[in-house]
Amino acid sequence: MEKSEQAVPKTIRTLALLIALLPVPSTLWRLLHIFGFNLGLLGPPLLERSGGPSFAHGVLYLLFLCTFTCGAAYLAIGLVARWGEVFPSWVPVLRGRKVPRTPAFLIAVSGAIAVISITGPIVSNVLQVVIDPTHAVLGRFSSWPWRWLFVACYAPLALWGPLLLIVAVHYYRRRGLE
Repeated sequence: MEKSEQAVPKTIRTLALLIALLPVPSTLWRLLHIFGFNLGLLGPPLLERSGGPSFAHGVLYLLFLCTFTCGAAYLAIGLVARWGEVFPSWVPVLRGRKVPRTPAFLIAVSGAIAVISITGPIVSNVLQVVIDPTHAVLGRFSSWPWRWLFVACYAPLALWGPLLLIVAVHYYRRRGLE
């Protein structure tokens, strides 16, 4: 990662890198389902439960979700890297120009609010797998280790939105000194 023009505290840089890694466990969980691993779920495989038009659509949806979440999380690194302050040379028309502070900040905050509103209910349902496994919305598991692995893969998503807000506010303040 190329350093930003102004010094970024190590804690903020670490938070941005952590944000980029938060969706990796849930992405791996989804990818394992695409490749046919049941991961302790009772009943039919996950892709057969979706009720979607076809198995292929389910696979495409999960692949899109994996790509989108990891890509969106990776953008947090732009809040601490040079490419979040100056457009890279490969960007047509904008190359070398400064990234406008306020729009970048508003996009990051909007993303954080969206992530909080999406991951809140997901994490709530994930925790229900452990709290009340017989009535869990997301499925029942064959054993406690599978339940806890599922929670370990999805619970970190709850940190994504709040951490992104912290990094975005720091980005806005730091860029205000330019």
